[in-house]
Amino acid sequence: MSSPNVIVVEQPWLQVGCTLGEGKPSTTRNIFWLSTALACAAAQGFGLLEDNSSITYLSTPLSSQDAPFTRFNDGACDSKGRFFAGTIENKEPKDSNGLGWSPDEKTFYFTDSLVNKIYAYDYNDGVLSNRRLFVDALEKGFPAGTFCDGLCVDTEGGVWSARWGGSCISRFTSSGELDLLIKFPTALNITCCCFGGPNNDQLFVTTAHCGAIGGDATRQKDFMHSGDVFLVDLSGRYKVNFLFILLICCSNLVTSLFEHEQIKTTLPKARDAARLAEKIITMGKKGGNGSIERASAFLLKSSVVPKLFTTFAQRYAERAGGYTRIHRFGNRQGDNAPHAILELVDNPRDLRFEMTARAVGRDTVKAELSGNSPKSLLSEGISEEKTMSAIHVPENQKSMLHPKTLWNLQKVLRFRGPNAVQELSKKASEYAEELVAAPMAFKTLHEELKAKNVHAHAPRRHAGHKSISETRSALDISKAAFTTTSPAIPLSRNPKKKVVFSMENALTRSPVLP
Repeated sequence: MSSPNVIVVEQPWLQVGCTLGEGKPSTTRNIFWLSTALACAAAQGFGLLEDNSSITYLSTPLSSQDAPFTRFNDGACDSKGRFFAGTIENKEPKDSNGLGWSPDEKTFYFTDSLVNKIYAYDYNDGVLSNRRLFVDALEKGFPAGTFCDGLCVDTEGGVWSARWGGSCISRFTSSGELDLLIKFPTALNITCCCFGGPNNDQLFVTTAHCGAIGGDATRQKDFMHSGDVFLVDLSGRYKVNFLFILLICCSNLVTSLFEHEQIKTTLPKARDAARLAEKIITMGKKGGNGSIERASAFLLKSSVVPKLFTTFAQRYAERAGGYTRIHRFGNRQGDNAPHAILELVDNPRDLRFEMTARAVGRDTVKAELSGNSPKSLLSEGISEEKTMSAIHVPENQKSMLHPKTLWNLQKVLRFRGPNAVQELSKKASEYAEELVAAPMAFKTLHEELKAKNVHAHAPRRHAGHKSISETRSALDISKAAFTTTSPAIPLSRNPKKKVVFSMENALTRSPVLP
């Protein structure tokens, strides 16, 4: 074996103490937190690892005859999102291990651990052919009793192979020559490696306990960090390109967006998916066989392709762009990642259309209250004619709507078609009547509660619910709802007196106490 470059790493990056780098850590602190499920190759098939450490199987391809002595092992994903995984058989010992692809994804690498060989295949859109030997570890001079394990591939086409029982990771060039050796003198069983970090140039290495799979546990004192995770800084030398992973994620998001027309995800993902969705919709408007082929190759569900070239192409025929809209939606619990709702403009559940209709209804109620009592307004109701008159205002008259509401009206009605005004007016009228009727419903509910118990408390609005003319943020109201003097709840000057949620104190601004 020729003399390759050597890097020595002695100290672990994370002391986990796992038997196979897969079990629970020896410490009680959390290493990571799952906000969603992770795809994995589990014992009996492909599954999802949930945040409660449970596994939900998506596919169990093993037959009843093979399942007792066969389990799944290492897996990997190609750029199209296809998940490949090998198996381990105990009846006639076979051990499928590390999988990977060359940067151009024309070559597929497969590790057969028990024979100490890595094979290469021609790879064409999920089809394997032309199997050939890529590396024979024993011929390269690696000692018997050590085995090839997990692998990964860098941007130069180099194959990084972990060495079970060999305390090292070897890098082979695309031609199969050994050019780099990373040694871990404090760990015996090196199980797998992958690139990560901000610039994808940090090599993360997992290891296994010396006593794993019938090994000699007494050797653990000589290799005290077996079972820990190591980090090798390769910045400026080697890295991996994760662009295809981003494309898989965005392809999945865009497919879901076209299917449901409204999805919830993190803000960065929403921005990436929105840019791609705009291009795909433009492609759908152009039409043609070339556009259909490109869209079909990108979208993960064939059922949404006809929708792209018919429904969306017709809906956005007059628009020059701006087919998507992003609404910020607070932060996700756990990792505090910013949430967002990504939707197609003018979809049947358009959030801006709904919010604008509610704004029209709210402004109409405020204008009607200036000349009518709440009770008379309740008896007369807010008809569609009133909301329609609020939308259509002559140029020589001042509109009762807020300037921002007028601006949103222009935005949501411009391309929605001739029935959009009637639809918005109907929604605005329904919401206005809800605003007027809700206080009376609370009052009636309170009277029913008092009939059963004279000491019953008055019903309270939910935290964040604002009455007419209140302009404070919902966050302030929700915070104040936990105090005894919450301005979100109308109070009397006698703090001991229970306040009835009546129409008068619900449809006007809450009184300011001295």
